Amino acid sequence: MLFTLLFHAFLFNEPQYLLDHTGIFRPKVRGAALYTASQRIIISDTDEHRVLIFHENKLERAVGQLGEGPGDLQYPTKLQVLGDTLYVTENNYISAFTLSGDFQRKIKKPPGFFFEKAISGWIGIERKGESMNILWYNEAAETRKVLFTCKAPNSQGFNPAPALPRCVVDASGVNTYVSLPHEFVVLVFDNRTGEVVRQIKKEKHVVPFDKEWGQRQFDQFSQRLKQLNAPAPKEPVFPKYFPPINRLLVDIHNNLLIFTRDQVVFAYTEKGAQISSPFITEEMVHRILGVHHSAFLVLAYVDEEVKVARVPFPHMAAFLEKYPNR
Repeated sequence: MLFTLLFHAFLFNEPQYLLDHTGIFRPKVRGAALYTASQRIIISDTDEHRVLIFHENKLERAVGQLGEGPGDLQYPTKLQVLGDTLYVTENNYISAFTLSGDFQRKIKKPPGFFFEKAISGWIGIERKGESMNILWYNEAAETRKVLFTCKAPNSQGFNPAPALPRCVVDASGVNTYVSLPHEFVVLVFDNRTGEVVRQIKKEKHVVPFDKEWGQRQFDQFSQRLKQLNAPAPKEPVFPKYFPPINRLLVDIHNNLLIFTRDQVVFAYTEKGAQISSPFITEEMVHRILGVHHSAFLVLAYVDEEVKVARVPFPHMAAFLEKYPNR
């Protein structure tokens, strides 16, 4: 399939949208996109078991194929760039490549639902009984220590919005941001020492849980399990409120963006100073893949194809109106 970068110019004050390619881009899960300091756009093409690297407005390289060998990938999703290395999270491994796509190494991913490179070692999250542990691993991911522990969400029934800690490593690899699941608090760890150097805290941001949305999620999940001939899920147990923090992102300037479930995003510099933030809606949260400067990288649905657009913050509402969700 031939991939090209398309620039779409619109009349009046509409922005130019950058779409990643003319083919179909269907991430198995969320997929990911990022923009590097070397002016490369990198996309995880999850279902095709590869990563697409674009440079100077054209496809530079497609990296990976289904497998477990050096350079192979299995459903790649999360992407991270630290220095001149690209880290790709897949099913059971983390693969490291140069920014131009040359394979470097592959390590077995430890159990848990988060694992990301730090300036020294790795940061991970695991559930152990009724607790969630924030962990530091050495370079080989063979030894570890617990940095922080918090309460795990209730696992007695289906909950499409469990209260989980969110975690992201900044662009330098020095700091790790960890949100607490039941409070509007983000802890900032120095990855060189494993110590909390500061915290970002606001009054609790309360968003009532949408039971109709939760029931739709349950019905869709039940249908998928039925198609796979898998056992039915546990009956839903919906919380009273959504978790205070829905997602954390760090942009190329090391600004931290804290997303809530409703129409609010809070932005902070790497020194902890709050800065002005763009207006955002719930749909934006679901469709945003990453951040570059003052623009979001956003899923765009165009003529039955799924692509990635680069949209400046002030133009998000106009973009979603022009390219609505499927």
